[in-house]
Amino acid sequence: MRSPRSCGTYRRAVLSPRLAEMRPFIAAGMSFKEIAGRMGLTLGSAKIYASELYRLTGMTRHEIIAAARSEVSQSAEGDPRMGAFE
Repeated sequence: MRSPRSCGTYRRAVLSPRLAEMRPFIAAGMSFKEIAGRMGLTLGSAKIYASELYRLTGMTRHEIIAAARSEVSQSAEGDPRMGAFE
């Protein structure tokens, strides 16, 4: 099975409330330690949640940050990859 990035498309994912809570922190470029503190998690748990977020969306941490920045700077249409979080 090809990864979403290798075929040029990104899968749309339905995120759990916890993963949806984490996404904006990652998009803001926060460290795992900062995210863990904000969410009341251990550092290890924050990393596990992040790994699940990356797996479900097919995006890396850097791609999530870039897509969030791109969405802010683009028109209302936004970056199509951000649809992976809807």
